[in-house]
Amino acid sequence: MKVWNSILAIVAVSAVCQISNAQWGRTQQLTLNLYDRESNGQDEIRLKEEVNRQYGINLQGAELMSVQLVAKSRMGRGRASLLVGGAQSGDYTVPGDPRSWMDGNEWTFTNIYLSNDRGGSEGPWQIILNGNIKVRRVLLTIQQRQPRPGPGPGPGPGPGPGPGPGPGPRPGPSTVISVKGQGYYPDQLTAQGLCLANNRYRAVGFTTWKQAGAALAGLRSFDGSAFFQYYKWYTGIAIDTVSCQ
Repeated sequence: MKVWNSILAIVAVSAVCQISNAQWGRTQQLTLNLYDRESNGQDEIRLKEEVNRQYGINLQGAELMSVQLVAKSRMGRGRASLLVGGAQSGDYTVPGDPRSWMDGNEWTFTNIYLSNDRGGSEGPWQIILNGNIKVRRVLLTIQQRQPRPGPGPGPGPGPGPGPGPGPGPRPGPSTVISVKGQGYYPDQLTAQGLCLANNRYRAVGFTTWKQAGAALAGLRSFDGSAFFQYYKWYTGIAIDTVSCQ
């Protein structure tokens, strides 16, 4: 029991460090283990509450960029959507079949990517599930808001020049970058790295494709920077296109 408590303490400290590092705008991931939690009918996963329960940290002030849901449904007709505040994404299919329903192997689960396209992150973060669905884990990609600068020095002895230029330019419209066949790992951090590598501000979404076979060796960004490392994964799914701003 002492060993188990020590492990939990290490995990909690690691998560707190992740959030602390994220306060300067660095993109980070948190993994919520749900241990094949099963739902039947309509259910919801309350992400902020689950992070607080598993890690003991508060996500107030964090921005949700995307969610990766690792799940399967009994008949292949399950649906999942992301609710952030009062805005809900479209429904995504949760694949599956009766033969693999009771199989605990990782390959029987599907990675489903839900992007927070509304931009804001105020209010509840929830995954809405419909159908007989089994959830193994959820990966959250988050970013803490930049701290606001403090007030500047007081006024000088005389009136200064007129007002300067307005705020800096906002990110422009989305640009779609195709990387099909180049073998990039399908997660938000790698998508973010691809946008930075193409001189864009941030990733706002990406699509995937599945090659023949189950294994794929390619490139992955572990911190959202444009620095990619060799990595091997076993879904055969890679990034197809990235939407950048």
